[in-house]
Amino acid sequence: MNKLEHILKPIMPILAAVYGLILIYVTAMPMADGNESLSRHILSWLLTLAAIALTFVLVRRVEPSVFTEAKQFSLKLPKPAIAIGVLLLAPLWGVTEGYIVYGLTSLIHTVQMEPLNYTPDELREDLLASVHAILLAPVLEELCYRQLAISPFQRRMAQVLACVVMALLFGILHVRNFLGASIDAMLYGLVFIWTRNIWFAVLLHVGHNLMATLLAVYCMLDLGEIQMSKTPVIILPDTKVVVAAVVMAVVSLIILKKHLMSRTIREAKTADIPEIMQVMEAAKKIMRQSGNMHQWGDGYPSETVIISDMEKHGGFVIEEGDGEDQSPKKIVGYFAFLPSPEPTYSMIYDGEWLDDVKPYHVVHRIASYPDAHGIFSDIMDFCFSRDANIRIDTHKDNLIMQHNIEKHGFTYCGIIYLANGDERLAYQKCH
Repeated sequence: MNKLEHILKPIMPILAAVYGLILIYVTAMPMADGNESLSRHILSWLLTLAAIALTFVLVRRVEPSVFTEAKQFSLKLPKPAIAIGVLLLAPLWGVTEGYIVYGLTSLIHTVQMEPLNYTPDELREDLLASVHAILLAPVLEELCYRQLAISPFQRRMAQVLACVVMALLFGILHVRNFLGASIDAMLYGLVFIWTRNIWFAVLLHVGHNLMATLLAVYCMLDLGEIQMSKTPVIILPDTKVVVAAVVMAVVSLIILKKHLMSRTIREAKTADIPEIMQVMEAAKKIMRQSGNMHQWGDGYPSETVIISDMEKHGGFVIEEGDGEDQSPKKIVGYFAFLPSPEPTYSMIYDGEWLDDVKPYHVVHRIASYPDAHGIFSDIMDFCFSRDANIRIDTHKDNLIMQHNIEKHGFTYCGIIYLANGDERLAYQKCH
């Protein structure tokens, strides 16, 4: 850790919060005098777009150059179908959050609820503000209060702690809606940590704010009755809205299952080698972009290595797609799953294996395309369904793999050395 990183990392959540607060203040300045004309709104939108552009440069270029750990998080946009699926989950969360806040507040004092009424004139005035709240504010706030604040940390516990701090600061920023905003921010942060992609948090935030606007339209058209408390801000929709939110959530799960879980794992065949090598090249590119400059050099893993895995019936491919509409399945990942003994594991330094007696399997050569989310989890489910004792190793610079290994409950055991003398961090998990 260099000196600048050592100084900045502990205070990054506070710095990110202050930075975000300054940007929010600046983007709101055009309407600080109460003038909410169209021209003032447009000026506010333009300032917010400029703030988003500046922050995007910070998280894309500056932060990763200071904190190598920040490279483990992706800024790649999800596929449209997945984005729609995430958006459809937001209404159910909005309903749930309202009842959580109502329940917790009721433990302290009686909550005064009253029907939410909206006239056409009030709605027209609020629609301009809704453009900012739905399309711009979620992007800026998630980049500042989640991406900037959490991504410098590698360990899961540190990430969650930063998430909690930012959730509290985010709640303070929203004053009258402290509890609701804090709970929302906690969810967005945990989603960011889990997916390692800020856009999933942004989509949930967008969907939540969009729901608030749609409920205003719902009331204005007199389609039902929404109960609301202004201090704290609590919105409790009627049964029709709750049922609609549940239906949308079911549709969301169907969409996400189709596009995220339509995967199969099978033994690799010789005919798969060209596609497997393309996956390997994509994985190497991810490594280099994330600061891992030394692993998998000199043409490794070669076709010869892959063929050797196949000959041992230990080479496996992950295919995506269901084959419907005559669309072929696509290989999006590869890994080797081989039985013990692994020669390079015979000696371990600066530690010891959790279990050095029972037979085990080893996982090697995990590779996938960058947009194939959840591959590591799929591989682990497959492997642990076949053996309860698994070992794995990775390069010290491969922060993404270390994150995935530790996330899935592996214990760091020590250092092993490959046949060529290269050092690797070794892990084991026993069920």
